[in-house]
Amino acid sequence: PTPVRWPADAAPPPATAPPAPAPAPTSADPLASLSLSTLAFPVEVADGRRLTISWSSGADARAVAEAFAAEHRLPAEDKEDIVAFVHTAEALVARQRASRQAQRNAAETKPAVASPAPPIAAATVAEPAVA
Repeated sequence: PTPVRWPADAAPPPATAPPAPAPAPTSADPLASLSLSTLAFPVEVADGRRLTISWSSGADARAVAEAFAAEHRLPAEDKEDIVAFVHTAEALVARQRASRQAQRNAAETKPAVASPAPPIAAATVAEPAVA
């Protein structure tokens, strides 16, 4: 995938890694465990390095930005762009998850296919009388 350049003024590309397996939900909400997945995106920083930013879904965006900037020695002025990117990516993933869940719900609630009507009994047609 093509990396995103800072600033994050465009929507991020799809996550590069599949979500980590989530533990079984502990509440009545089947989506409760989805917040525990890992998100990862390729990015290209101002100095040309191609990096991957990753975090647990729902993590504090400022903490993610601080850690990423410190790990890769990025300038302090990049942190706000990173925070914006994390928010944008989280929103995109949330929309994708909601769409998938809506599709699953729709598939589960489709009415059962009615069985075909029984065949109509064939009418007997009398042969015309021959004189």
